[in-house]
Amino acid sequence: GVELMQKISDISPSLIDKTLKGLYDDSLKSIPQDHSKATFTKKIKKEDKLIDWSLEAILLHNKIRAMYQINTNHTIFNGKIIKILKTRVLEGSAKIGTIENITKEGILVGTSKGLIELIKVKPEGKGEMNASDWARGARVKIGDCFE
Repeated sequence: GVELMQKISDISPSLIDKTLKGLYDDSLKSIPQDHSKATFTKKIKKEDKLIDWSLEAILLHNKIRAMYQINTNHTIFNGKIIKILKTRVLEGSAKIGTIENITKEGILVGTSKGLIELIKVKPEGKGEMNASDWARGARVKIGDCFE
């Protein structure tokens, strides 16, 4: 996610320079794509970004990491959208979509396999913040559920 984007940002200027020079002086030759190996993906829709708590924690974590800075995933709590920005996978179990615990580090939520800890969130109409800070301000309790 973020680490890859930073690496790409760091090396992009030199690659662009080499590419433009290569195109200009004809030292760079294009290679056609092998269309038999090309794959298509579907367009990400709004409903695809809604967290499905019935997935395994690792799948949710990877989806959130993959879409961070491009399209954030979100959940609903008390009718408000909460964007999920950073998570961690933990062992354990809890009822799917239910808040198992609130710690200084984050909010532990049950999935179909494992717990996912929400670390950074962006509540509707607010800036990015630690999930535990949001939980205190929103008066979230253990046992509450995300929609």
